[in-house]
Amino acid sequence: MCVEGVQAQETSYFRVERAHAACLRENALRYSAIEPIVIDLSLCPNLTASTDLSEASMNSFVPSLPVEGSTTKIDRYVAYTPAQLVCLSKLSIDTTSETIQLPKDPKC
Repeated sequence: MCVEGVQAQETSYFRVERAHAACLRENALRYSAIEPIVIDLSLCPNLTASTDLSEASMNSFVPSLPVEGSTTKIDRYVAYTPAQLVCLSKLSIDTTSETIQLPKDPKC
């Protein structure tokens, strides 16, 4: 099992809700069949929506949305390569907080 260490760089992580992190990790291998992969976490585990979104936004950015009542931005969309999703599926993710940091470039 891979364990990703916490880094201080803000840009090296996606900030996502706990339920979205769990859904993405549980379905990472299913998502890895799509390339390029842009995932709308609010629709997880819907693969069809992610396929459509990936095709429509190949050269687009991945936006963050502010959380109501918070200064922390939550990423609604994440983008990974198939290899990164395989590594993400093996990560041990700390789910004790409401906001989870997922590495943008997970390593195995």
